[in-house]
Order: sequence, then C-alpha cells, then structure tokens
Amino acid sequence: MSHKPTAAEYRKRVNHVAAMLATGSARADIMQYGAEKWDLSIRAVDNLIARATVEIREAADSTKTDDEANARAIYMMVLREQIGRRDFRGAVATNDKLCRLLGLNAPERTEHTGADGAPLVPTTQADLAARFEELVREQAARLRKKDQ
Repeated sequence: MSHKPTAAEYRKRVNHVAAMLATGSARADIMQYGAEKWDLSIRAVDNLIARATVEIREAADSTKTDDEANARAIYMMVLREQIGRRDFRGAVATNDKLCRLLGLNAPERTEHTGADGAPLVPTTQADLAARFEELVREQAARLRKKDQ
C-alpha cells in the first residue's frame, strides 16, 4: 500500500490519531481517514490507534481510566489552541476545568446535614443495636396483629 513513513511523519500521524480519539472519533472514522489520507491498511491504522491510545494514557496518569485520559487530552488540545489564538481568558477557564478534572483545585466545602436540614447526630453501635431491636419488635407486633 503505502511507503514506510519517516519518523517525523509517523509522529504526525500518531498525534493526529490521538487528536481524533480525544475528540471522540469512532474507530471506523479513523480507519477511513487513515485509508484515504495516508493509504494505510486496517492493520496499520490499528497500530496507529494503539500507539495513540498508549500516548494518551501516558499523558494522563496511568491509574486513570480511558475516559479521564481522553478528557484530559481534549482539554490540553483546547488549551493549546486558545493560547495560540491569544485567547487567554478562555485559556484560564479551560485550565480551571482541567485542574478540577485532575483534582488539583482546592477541595470544595460541603456541609452535610441530617433529615430536613437538621444537624447530623453521631450514631454509636449501641444506638444502632437498640434501633434494630425496636424495628424487630414493631415488625413482630405487626405480624401478630395480622395473624389475629
């Protein structure tokens, strides 16, 4: 089919496939693009997809899921484009979202409350056991009443 690409051309292809993956392109779309643009076989495009996937995972933390890695890659691509267009306000907003995705932002405070906004009451094991016994007695009473 096609001739063997140079190292630079191969990098461009991998980067392009990574961008396609990051923006949600389906495997079939990437296959078609690879066949039409680079005259590649299915196996060759699969190899590019595999390499691009590895690079996306490496770019993100290896413990993150593929979806998290793809989301990070999208944010990075958008961030680069915004900086290239000198859209710094948009870049700051994108960076804030990326930081939130990566867990680099300050933790958000959440106030936990009990039923109807009442304060939470600490529950001990003895309280739970007493409540369980109470529920058992109530259920037994209902069953006795039902049998009568």
